[in-house]
Amino acid sequence: MIKYSLFKNHLTQAEKDCVAFIQERRTITLPMIMGTMTGRGKSITDTQVLSVLNEFSHVVSEHLKQGDSISTDMFSIMPSIKGSFEDSEDSFDAARHTVSFNMKLGKTWKVDTSLIEMQKVAAPTKTPMIVSAEDRLSETMDESLSPKGTLDIRGIDLKINEGADDEGIFFLVDQTATKATKYYANTDKKVEVRIPELTSANTCSIEIRKRYGQSKQLYTFTYDVAFTIL
Repeated sequence: MIKYSLFKNHLTQAEKDCVAFIQERRTITLPMIMGTMTGRGKSITDTQVLSVLNEFSHVVSEHLKQGDSISTDMFSIMPSIKGSFEDSEDSFDAARHTVSFNMKLGKTWKVDTSLIEMQKVAAPTKTPMIVSAEDRLSETMDESLSPKGTLDIRGIDLKINEGADDEGIFFLVDQTATKATKYYANTDKKVEVRIPELTSANTCSIEIRKRYGQSKQLYTFTYDVAFTIL
């Protein structure tokens, strides 16, 4: 069952437009998946699962580095080049261009959404919300993160206390949270931050943590997007 709440959509001109956000969502990690796999009476160990997954990831990564496309029953990945070239004599420049990857679920990973039970729940009285996140360097929306580049975040009640150690924009990779330290904009509707150096991984999520006024309660909102680290 997916629980969701509706909030006013501040990114459209329609007065009554709302946007849905999933509530009570868990983050499932690789160790949790492995524990489920090996805990169902299967004659495989965590070490065996991890060994196969690591080798699979290595082979896929090597092919992607060569510009190959990956097509499996689980997923398809296609590399592409982002950025504008001045003319036919121009060449790839890491300062202006990036390689990104577009991923789609394959038939064994696709979920029949018509079978998912939905439950509408009351929205929290207060919470910051991220509605979109644009990576300026790769010119992608809700897709990629370029370390040392700028991330333009739009949403609701975003403004945070930059001086508080536990408030701000956090980048989550393999359960490790890295806080943004450079802010170019910090308002309720828009926060621009410099993307920090991030540990190489398949995906990264972003999170905003803030307090309201003098309240001691820390509110946290995790954006429902798995970003690719470029």
